[in-house]
Amino acid sequence: MRINLQTGEILEKFVEQMMQEKGEEASGPKKTELIDKLDKKIEEAFLMALPDERLLALNKALDEDASDKKINAILFGSGIDFRVVAATAMKKFKNEYLGEGSQKWNRISREYQGQRGKQFLMSARGQLASGRLS
Repeated sequence: MRINLQTGEILEKFVEQMMQEKGEEASGPKKTELIDKLDKKIEEAFLMALPDERLLALNKALDEDASDKKINAILFGSGIDFRVVAATAMKKFKNEYLGEGSQKWNRISREYQGQRGKQFLMSARGQLASGRLS
């Protein structure tokens, strides 16, 4: 479950556009399933982007129910631009869904490289803390 409404809206628009590009109806359970899958892929990309020492520190902090300030210090102190990580994960997800030949890149995915990327990261942090990742 996405915590940040704005992030959820961005993912929903992205998936709708992706489904329309494939010629599918952008509604119903398939749309919901794709949004959830995309959300999980982005979370996984965040974790994979972290250096081992930061990932260990993050796991320890989450186990200790650390403050948001401490979690943010671990994530943002890593030097990783999570907006780019999210945008790359979205592009990969779209290419896999549409087929490897699809190279169209849209405005919605680029929004992650703007101010909304930080908001998305905060949403993902909340999902990590809730143990939603499998």
